[in-house]
Amino acid sequence: MTIRETIQKIENGCFGPEHLSAVKAAYRAAVERGEFSTTEKDYEEGKQTLEGRLTEPQRSLLAESERNCEVNWTYAVKYGFSAGMFAGFQRYFASSEKANCTMEQLLEKSLFEAPGMERHREYHDRTIRCLEISEELEKALTEDLREHLISVDCAWSERIHFSATHEFYLGFRVAMNIIETVMPATAQRLIPDTLMLEYHLGMIDSVDRMEGRRRT
Repeated sequence: MTIRETIQKIENGCFGPEHLSAVKAAYRAAVERGEFSTTEKDYEEGKQTLEGRLTEPQRSLLAESERNCEVNWTYAVKYGFSAGMFAGFQRYFASSEKANCTMEQLLEKSLFEAPGMERHREYHDRTIRCLEISEELEKALTEDLREHLISVDCAWSERIHFSATHEFYLGFRVAMNIIETVMPATAQRLIPDTLMLEYHLGMIDSVDRMEGRRRT
């Protein structure tokens, strides 16, 4: 087995069905907390309505779009993890400005915005195809069905984005763990970076906001 094959085997093991199921479970937990409950409720209603009122060719297009979204979701999980790990190591080794290793730069602008998305060729092509399908369906649908189509698209966008940021944090923490294992004496200087990321992701909150909620 070559080194590249060994690396691929390790990657396949890390991002196998068990881990992907765990990411989906994390999203479901967020839904149960109310973070995406409206989005998911609208998705279920929209999907059910569209399945009952679309023509067979239109249902096939919708199914194609969702299959593309599912593949993009898996890609976003893997890329988000890699970007997070890269950010962790870059923050450790950077000697000056760290602005270029933020989640905004490495994930938001690189995967979800143009022109960064274009370098992820297959992901980009699937995204464009989903847009083409939505545009084609919107032209043929009534206004109420277009709203349901938008609900389906929005749900997938939320799922993909949540999972990518979830994995970015996990990759970042893996990098921190490796640094702490190899260089325990210097790992503590990255605590502010970890806390800032956790704050940005809404995992922790400021004292002012916590006190404000207690007063309301």
